[in-house]
Amino acid sequence: MQKILSWEDISRDSKLLAEKIKHYNISSIIGLGRGGLIPAVIIANMLGVQKVYNIGAFSYKNIIRQDTLHVYQYVPKDMALGNDTVLIIDDLVDSGKTFKELAENFTLCKFRTATLYVKPKTAYYPDYYVSEVSNDDWIVFPWEPSP
Repeated sequence: MQKILSWEDISRDSKLLAEKIKHYNISSIIGLGRGGLIPAVIIANMLGVQKVYNIGAFSYKNIIRQDTLHVYQYVPKDMALGNDTVLIIDDLVDSGKTFKELAENFTLCKFRTATLYVKPKTAYYPDYYVSEVSNDDWIVFPWEPSP
């Protein structure tokens, strides 16, 4: 079943997510391309975080899940040092594969993970999320082409 989200949904849920995160001293935000880029910028603006980076990765081609995670862009190795906390944001955690692999390989600094929505069957629950969506739903975000 498709669940079509509006810009109002994204704005409301980004604000709710920012509220959950605001007590952490976040030094920079990484948006997971493509879907996490827009929520990352919205939340960076809400939290007053100036440094926003991108990790380009995908595990879907069109709407078909691939067996492997393809990372085609990574962040600079010196982006955060010492006690800095980096927030990694995506729009949706489905299988959890992306966050799980990044968590295993992202050891340069302290980091937290956040997403707007999560599916209960995921192998990785982010530190912060707004709500669960059905495992059977195909989420259509407002920045995606209409079906």
